[in-house]
Amino acid sequence: MENDEVNKELFRDLVSSFYFIKNDVMDIEILARAFELRILKATGYSLNFNECVKCRKKITISNNIDLASYGPICKDCEKLNSIFISSPAYNTLKFLNNFGMDKINRIIVSQTSKLELYKVLSFIISQNYTRKPRSLEMFNYLTTFQKKSHPLL
Repeated sequence: MENDEVNKELFRDLVSSFYFIKNDVMDIEILARAFELRILKATGYSLNFNECVKCRKKITISNNIDLASYGPICKDCEKLNSIFISSPAYNTLKFLNNFGMDKINRIIVSQTSKLELYKVLSFIISQNYTRKPRSLEMFNYLTTFQKKSHPLL
């Protein structure tokens, strides 16, 4: 993606995100992770969940994400240079990656899985961008604001 290049799909996702925030439709942390995945995809760092990044064998579940190739590693391949991720967090990451912003409000994610998603995506983003996009920092600010406004959430 070049500077000043138009990306209508990413812009539509951003507008949808603001709509969800305004109407308190979903968990802002999950919304932030979904938007981070959209930014990664728009800039060429998309995660591929269809096959093992090492041997290309079709897989449906994995507990390791390769930090060089940005995808799952099957149970038979070496886990060198990967990060462990639980099955619920992996399935959530896969869902957020494969479905549109209009579908992600349907899932419920544990606090543990949210933390895992944050760690994985933060690492990938920090490795690929010289600085974290401000739009992503905005979601962190909104999450903090939401917790202060609704302490029981």
